[in-house]
Amino acid sequence: MEDEFPLSPWPISQAAFEGERELSTSRKQTAAEWRERAKKRQATIDELCWNEGVGMYFDYDTKAQKQARYESVTTLWPLWAGCASDLQADILVHRALPKFEVAGGLVSGTEESRGIISLDRPNRQWDYPFGKSA
Repeated sequence: MEDEFPLSPWPISQAAFEGERELSTSRKQTAAEWRERAKKRQATIDELCWNEGVGMYFDYDTKAQKQARYESVTTLWPLWAGCASDLQADILVHRALPKFEVAGGLVSGTEESRGIISLDRPNRQWDYPFGKSA
């Protein structure tokens, strides 16, 4: 990464992206500022991607403005990123993880999400059982 780069405006708004953006070297940035950004990012991920009923994170379709309900092992990324709460982590480990565990590792998506393979709906590169090792 370059030493100097345009910062993402904070707080984020459409108007904040219009015009010139502040450069990373223009002032000293504080840990508190970045913690606040992380807190807002976590809240947004929960709002858009966490599905309490299913107990999984889903991708968010910005065009349709709704969760994409394809079950992907990427549901576990918030564990790695540290943005799942303790309760969400427990739910993911007990409800979601078993859906992806197979002999030899994890599959990228569930067979249920893949659906029936046909000429009208061919297998895609990320579909079950992709990711499984022999």
